[in-house]
Amino acid sequence: MNIGLGIYEIFARIIPGAFYLLAIGQLGLILKLFSFDLHTLNDLGIIPSIGLAVTAYILGAALYPVSIVWHRFFKPKNAPERAFVEFQKRNPNWKFEFEGRDWRTLFAWIRKENPELANAIDKQNAFYIMLASISFGIILLAINQVVLFFFGGTNLNILYCALLIVFSLLIVREGRFFQLRFYNLIFETVLSYELKVDNLVKRGNVNTIHETKKKRD
Repeated sequence: MNIGLGIYEIFARIIPGAFYLLAIGQLGLILKLFSFDLHTLNDLGIIPSIGLAVTAYILGAALYPVSIVWHRFFKPKNAPERAFVEFQKRNPNWKFEFEGRDWRTLFAWIRKENPELANAIDKQNAFYIMLASISFGIILLAINQVVLFFFGGTNLNILYCALLIVFSLLIVREGRFFQLRFYNLIFETVLSYELKVDNLVKRGNVNTIHETKKKRD
């Protein structure tokens, strides 16, 4: 497993899976399906810790399709196209022969030309998946507070539920920033490959990106 894949697995699978594992464990305690002493966490060895990490990964991967249903409510419609429109506004002097919907093809080309750069760009998508999935995990924790309220809890549980929901919405909103940044980096990278330094910097002659573009036309 290379470093890029490892980073993706940690942020997009294991960390959200840890929230799912926490939510499931909390629900089990509320329903008194088992008992648990927090002090036992201090006595965990390497092998049990690895086992928990593997379990978190499995939960993160298994529940990802379910979490999609949650953050689909907050995902901007036509996100690649919207990002491309904003990209065009920032670069009005360039003519592009691709559209926002072509981002998969563009990203595949970047990965072929520069795998390390592609991994760096893909981190933004991993952060988006992580935050969106964590948001769903926090919603599960909020649901647990409602269950606890009906199993002998207090009004504070309803307050905790509301706070968790607000926190979840803030996180999924932040995740949208990384998603749009992912698309923008793809478009910016394709544009950067078109630029040639020797045409931008010349001794005794002021040259600009816009002039380079005109020469291309």
